[in-house]
Amino acid sequence: MTDALVSTAVLIVLVGLLFVDTYYQWSSWNGIVLYVLIAVTISSALIECTVLPVYRQKTWRYEIDAQCIQLKHGAFMRKHLIIPINKIYFVKTSQGPLSK
Repeated sequence: MTDALVSTAVLIVLVGLLFVDTYYQWSSWNGIVLYVLIAVTISSALIECTVLPVYRQKTWRYEIDAQCIQLKHGAFMRKHLIIPINKIYFVKTSQGPLSK
């Protein structure tokens, strides 16, 4: 959701700049740059909202038992982290406004 909101905000700003570009008739290269930025933003938003969540879901694993916490993540560079329970002193969690 955060990626979608950020992409939407960037698109609104770019479309506003495009409107100002056509209203005040800036140089022709300004419009070309704005169209390129809009295309890059749309393609980036599509990748961030469709491909990356699936990739993150498939490559992240964890397991918690009485002795340790195991974390596994990564597709090309696999990382396996083992944390003993007796070494954990505190756990800090946080939520953003969208998670609440």
